[in-house]
Amino acid sequence: MVIIIVCKLAPLFGYPFRLMERVFRAADFCVLLRDVLVIYYSTPWNHLNPLSMDFTVSPDNGEKSEFLPYLPPGLSHCQTLPLVYAASGGWGIVIFQSLQTEEFSLWHCCCFIKERVCLHIRAATGAIVLHLAFKNNFDITTPGPEYIQVKEEQFNFSYLPTVDIQLHFAPGEYIGLGICYSMAGLRQHMHSYAGLQAFLQQAEAGIASRLCPGYLYADPKMLATVNELLGQEYIDELGRMYIENEAWALLTLALRLAGRERDRAFVMTAADKARMEQVKAWLLAHPDDHGSLQGIARHFAMNEFRLKRDFKAVFGTTVFDYLLQARMQRAVQLLKETKLSIAEIAYAVGYSSGAHFSDAFRKRFGYPPNYLRRDRHSRL
Repeated sequence: MVIIIVCKLAPLFGYPFRLMERVFRAADFCVLLRDVLVIYYSTPWNHLNPLSMDFTVSPDNGEKSEFLPYLPPGLSHCQTLPLVYAASGGWGIVIFQSLQTEEFSLWHCCCFIKERVCLHIRAATGAIVLHLAFKNNFDITTPGPEYIQVKEEQFNFSYLPTVDIQLHFAPGEYIGLGICYSMAGLRQHMHSYAGLQAFLQQAEAGIASRLCPGYLYADPKMLATVNELLGQEYIDELGRMYIENEAWALLTLALRLAGRERDRAFVMTAADKARMEQVKAWLLAHPDDHGSLQGIARHFAMNEFRLKRDFKAVFGTTVFDYLLQARMQRAVQLLKETKLSIAEIAYAVGYSSGAHFSDAFRKRFGYPPNYLRRDRHSRL
């Protein structure tokens, strides 16, 4: 249970009336004693309750759009979580889905943008958030102003005393994930990362901070967990339990990656990191390439040892593990969006036979590739 006491009411009036109305609606009760306002909540202080948040979308074309608590017509089948906020127009579609539990709140953001647009998110309460850009780069500005670009597959933990961020989208498709964990839950994981205790102390003191100085790349295990998390439907209590387990597993994986980054024994230059970004882009563009590690190193004018060392330092995984991840992601896309045979998809992602592809796919996801086909047809 949480009690928030505001000794000066004037700062509250800097927020939109709609936002403050949601803050009061989300509270169990409020009491005004002279110049002291006491707001009582039965949920943890660092959760982002949808009722206490304000979403504003501002397209460059000036079109007015409002967030509504349901999906646009024709997209109701896309709902996987119980709470939905969506806005749409000629500029595109922005969808937020959320699941609230006692220990965390999970947010899934999915955007299909046709014209440039700015999404403004505000909340009068603070939160510790694990945020990850699952698809495409996210351009963010915060008061200060501070500009941040979270590149695709990057993540970090952040604390903001009050949420006031703007997301800037160019045309394209964007998928992001944010999980606000409870302080009690995070304390139980302090053994996973030496810097977590200091980060939580800053959060308790109301100091805006990040767990890691820079954004880290998720490894294949973490990305596979996110993929399962986003694909799970909230249908019943079993679905809820599955999502909760995956959310805590994701926390453990993220903290372990943060710990490994902290223990790096060498420093990379900006040019070295930029070259690894080029290697990553090449792997994603050529998932069917059968070249050797030596051939890839030669393509980028470096030796094999340096390629292996630098790539793992930046992305937390080996070159071929990342290539396997790229192949599997492409395979999932083809299985869901095309009618190609398993053998054709196997060849398209770099496998010489459908049997070898099916074995690799099952080992990766725990089920055969034709499972996605059956699942898709059952929805039609």
